Amino acid sequence: MKNLDLSTVGSTLAIGSGGSLVIGPDVTLVVDQIMTVTPGGSITNNGIIENESVINYDGTFTNSGIYKGGGTFIGTFTNNGTIEVSSGN
Repeated sequence: MKNLDLSTVGSTLAIGSGGSLVIGPDVTLVVDQIMTVTPGGSITNNGIIENESVINYDGTFTNSGIYKGGGTFIGTFTNNGTIEVSSGN
């Protein structure tokens, strides 16, 4: 399994207009810093997103993988996958 740990990026990660982040079936995205997705940006989740901080998503996020963690999601969330909820979500 491959992992993308955003704590190495710094305090925030922004995905802007025209930008996208695709999480494949064998990838885990660990969010322990603030992530902001602005209009025109997107995340495609077919793997695992483990949110332990804040994802601020301006638009509609569609989950087709696994979304879990104790962090906060701000935005519109459409679920076609699995949500493993812990306190905070």
